[in-house]
Amino acid sequence: MKEYLPENLITGIDRIDEQHGAMFYLLAKIEKYFKVGEGEKAISDSLTFLENYVKTHFKTEEEFMQKYNYPDYEVHKLEHESLEKILLKKD
Repeated sequence: MKEYLPENLITGIDRIDEQHGAMFYLLAKIEKYFKVGEGEKAISDSLTFLENYVKTHFKTEEEFMQKYNYPDYEVHKLEHESLEKILLKKD
């Protein structure tokens, strides 16, 4: 899935780049659905994917940030929590 990842977003960490690429693949798939008039299916499939994927990806990314002492870990973790609340409709 890395082939869907824009070059300026490549981290050089294969596992992270694959996961990011999967999300960009999803965006390309959504665009394709809308172009052929299947927007409802795009939304349904995308929400299912995101619900299952967000937690896995954020956990992986946070593990890497902690392992390599990423200096902005706490800020980035808060961004994940905020996005997760939005995407998963948590209060």
